[in-house]
Amino acid sequence: MKKSWAVFVAVFVGMLFIILAAGDKENASLKIAYIDMPRVLQAYKPYKDLMESYQSDLNFYKKKLEQIQEEIKKLQDSGASQDEINKKKSEYIQKEQLFNQLLQQEYQPRMQQVQKELIEKAQKFAEENGFDVLLTNYPPGVVLSVVHVSDRVDVTEEFISYINSNQEK
Repeated sequence: MKKSWAVFVAVFVGMLFIILAAGDKENASLKIAYIDMPRVLQAYKPYKDLMESYQSDLNFYKKKLEQIQEEIKKLQDSGASQDEINKKKSEYIQKEQLFNQLLQQEYQPRMQQVQKELIEKAQKFAEENGFDVLLTNYPPGVVLSVVHVSDRVDVTEEFISYINSNQEK
């Protein structure tokens, strides 16, 4: 599936270039740029803040699970019944699932919002800078097959400066 998606994207981008170049005979050159989105995310304050908050919550839940693991170890060391140990192990599994679910419910929508904001900012950035095509390796998991990106078209640093100077408070 990934391979067919990559082929589709490559064919689509190639056709886009041909159509745009053929349709604009007076000015056949396209202004193309590329943004390295993982690098942008690492430099984007709202994303960094979100990841710090996530890590804090994750560590909190990990400590809770470690406490249950210690209780299981104490039960095993004290010679408690297998039934009692199994109940505590079951509690651990239930808590682990609950904590994962809570983290996902809390952070998935927030992450989607940050990603949506970045895409909107990228579109505005492209329009303001006159780019005909702005390529990126977004969304995560869908890799745009770009064999080479010269520094001449890589506008990642400019985009990072743009989003950091235009952050909505």
